[in-house]
Amino acid sequence: STVINTWLSIHTQLIKKPEQFVEDFRKISNKITSPVIYTNLAKTMAHYLSQQGQDEYIGAIAPIIKESGKVSQYDGELTVYTKATVGSKAPDLIIPQQETSNKKQSNKTQILKIADKTYQQTLLFFYQSTDCKTCDQQLQELSSNYQMLTAKGVRVITISADKEKALYTSKSKAFPWKDAYCDYKGEKGENFKNYSVTGAPTLILIDSGGNILSRGTSISF
Repeated sequence: STVINTWLSIHTQLIKKPEQFVEDFRKISNKITSPVIYTNLAKTMAHYLSQQGQDEYIGAIAPIIKESGKVSQYDGELTVYTKATVGSKAPDLIIPQQETSNKKQSNKTQILKIADKTYQQTLLFFYQSTDCKTCDQQLQELSSNYQMLTAKGVRVITISADKEKALYTSKSKAFPWKDAYCDYKGEKGENFKNYSVTGAPTLILIDSGGNILSRGTSISF
């Protein structure tokens, strides 16, 4: 585990070239014949990459792992290789409904369709308000560039991992976009699970047909 973690850190923090990471992993993947060893490697890598918030790297090697045929069951930490990967269809969002009379959260939900020809693209942003300076920075940049994104036909949707309504409301009320949601279940919420989001921030770019174009921890404007 120490060797794997060190190797991943060298790639994600020093080299920072996903294409080289993919090539190196492909060489390793081809050399391992034991399904048990291969599965353990894939699980360990998923664990460390998720901890580092390196969804881009997870998505980059997901096709290699699935094509290998050496992993028989994708459960637990291995689900990151099968759910909401680049090139796959984005799951629709499960949105909690609000009681209009007293503004309290109800147990009812509704489905928000991700595929929408009204927009050129959809930017889905998963974040949390507590102890996440990167989330705050990305939200500020997103707010500053919102008009530019709107002009380009980009819909912005934010999903919060907050568990306290007051905390979520204090931050989200300043957002210039209308699609801001929170189910107060933290990272155990249905949308976090369906998109295999294990760390915040996570940004996912989706085309009008509902296909995932990219995912990562930041966006460049």
